[in-house]
Amino acid sequence: MDHETATVTQEEPVVRMQPLDAFNLICFEVLEIEALVNAANAAMDECTPPSESRRSFDRAQALIGNAADKSDAALALIEELKAGLNACACERR
Repeated sequence: MDHETATVTQEEPVVRMQPLDAFNLICFEVLEIEALVNAANAAMDECTPPSESRRSFDRAQALIGNAADKSDAALALIEELKAGLNACACERR
């Protein structure tokens, strides 16, 4: 006798994310990126530059520095947008 396995599909509950929650989530992700960049920067600082061509070494340092600048700018923008959203929400109340 064949027994068919019945599966019950459960729908995921609809979760509505609030705008501030979204900004906090983005901020958390950017903070993780910033931590990775800082770790890469620290590791790069421990590396001895090659005695021959430094082009790749210098490029890696420049890229890490650029990533650090970009993550800092992203965090500042997120904070600015959150403040604007808070101000807008206060005006509506």
